[in-house]
Amino acid sequence: MAAFQFSENTIPAQALPQRKQLFNHLIDGLAQTRPETAWAKIPKNELSYDGGYRKVSYKMMANAINGLAWWIKDEIGESKDFETLAYFGTWDPRYILLLLAAVKAGYKMIFPSIGYNIGGLTDLLDGLECKTILLSSKQMDIALKLSHTQWNFHQVPSLAELLDKEYPHFPFIKTFEEARSEPLVVVHTSGTTGAPKPVIWTHDWAAAFVQRNQAVPPNGHASIDYGYHGIECCPATPPNHPSSIWPNLFGAVPNHMVVLYPLPSAPLTTETAIEMIRQNNPEFLLAPPHILVGLASDRKYIEAVSSKVSQIGFAGGPLPTATGDILARHFKVYSMYGTSELGLVHKTVPRGPWDSKIWNSIKPHPKDNFEFRPIGDDIYEAVIVRNADYEEVQPVFKAFPGFEEWHTKDFFVKDPIRDGFWIYGGRIDNIIILSHGGTVDPSGFEDTMNMVPFVKRVLMCGTGKPQTALLVELIDSDDSDIFEAVWKAVDGCNQNSGPYAIVAKSHVIVTSPDRPIPISAKGSIQRGLALELYAEELEKLYQ
Repeated sequence: MAAFQFSENTIPAQALPQRKQLFNHLIDGLAQTRPETAWAKIPKNELSYDGGYRKVSYKMMANAINGLAWWIKDEIGESKDFETLAYFGTWDPRYILLLLAAVKAGYKMIFPSIGYNIGGLTDLLDGLECKTILLSSKQMDIALKLSHTQWNFHQVPSLAELLDKEYPHFPFIKTFEEARSEPLVVVHTSGTTGAPKPVIWTHDWAAAFVQRNQAVPPNGHASIDYGYHGIECCPATPPNHPSSIWPNLFGAVPNHMVVLYPLPSAPLTTETAIEMIRQNNPEFLLAPPHILVGLASDRKYIEAVSSKVSQIGFAGGPLPTATGDILARHFKVYSMYGTSELGLVHKTVPRGPWDSKIWNSIKPHPKDNFEFRPIGDDIYEAVIVRNADYEEVQPVFKAFPGFEEWHTKDFFVKDPIRDGFWIYGGRIDNIIILSHGGTVDPSGFEDTMNMVPFVKRVLMCGTGKPQTALLVELIDSDDSDIFEAVWKAVDGCNQNSGPYAIVAKSHVIVTSPDRPIPISAKGSIQRGLALELYAEELEKLYQ
């Protein structure tokens, strides 16, 4: 699982070669054998970057995990069947520390989005029989908002206390074989196409994920994932999202990768990412599309970031073509495609000079066993086929062991130039199937409209109808005279679209300021909710 391995049930840890291990044993082992090695770097001052950064070593990490494990046991009590604890906190290492402390104490964590409404949050947590919510001090107002609910609330110790106070070791004596089917953490789907659904990552899921991403690439190919070893990473991704668990745990520990954190209350913006980079020396930036759109929009931003960063990975949705093309002139840019069920895909490229034009394509490692199956005109669904060898089984089948295939419900198109490469298009639910059978991929039209300066968000729809329609949300919602400008932009898109994608002027709806297009925690449009929100207006269009 890593370049160093540790035996289980021994203190201090002893070297032992084995392929799969528990993360808790790895971290306790590193705390013994490489205590001063950095796991993360955090701002010295919670309110300002002026003081610079401090190192969080593996010794400090293991100690903080022990402290939280004792705190959970003393504050909440014993867990008999891996009860679920939810956490809302500021942007700091306590997400990962709690994840591993809960494992030691016999619980499992979930990190819901703070943006969920009470109904959605209740459904998610009730499904997991979660009765306890943990909060950082700056999130205690959530307890007041939810005081009428059945949940119990507890304030977790501060990060400063956890890092600076010494705690006794909290024993965790299970072996990998004993714990492999037990939960490591609960993640949840983004809610882009419906209500968020929980997915339990077991220890076996995690070990399979790490093992798969360290697989030797096929002949004539290199692994993009090998490039993370020993580097500093700037993950500008939501701290509660699976895309943050990858760099902060699955990427950091096996790859000796050091991860950076912003100020605890920092907004998820381009400026936050640039400040993290300015204060440190990362080679790799991981970010959602909206941050990279901001980066590409300003030459000074590009110059500041490119002086240190050489690689950019984007996650959370498609990157607009114009943005990707700009960034690819200055960085190695690539898709970090993955899902809550799969984790991140192991990406390969042909050996030789880097091809800057592959930024929007992926070529999965053969051990991921992807099949791209046609579902429409030049549109394919990515399907994962289970590997025969149990020890080589992909992570998704550790989470869903009864399946022989996993339909991602994501669609791709073939890279028109590079054999074996595929371009992510979006969710299959996003594909519009008109009443006469014509299919429309709305992503290109939407991307172009989203580049219009006064447009905030766009959604194309029309499934089951004779023609498409368009919802347009404006940046300045008070401008009532802007429809003609909107139509001019739409008509410009029509000129470069296939016949099925053309939007009539009568079928353009400018959204109401009090009903913005809803988005998920990771910033993707929630199409189903948006269509419900404007069901009456849309129905009138087609009468």
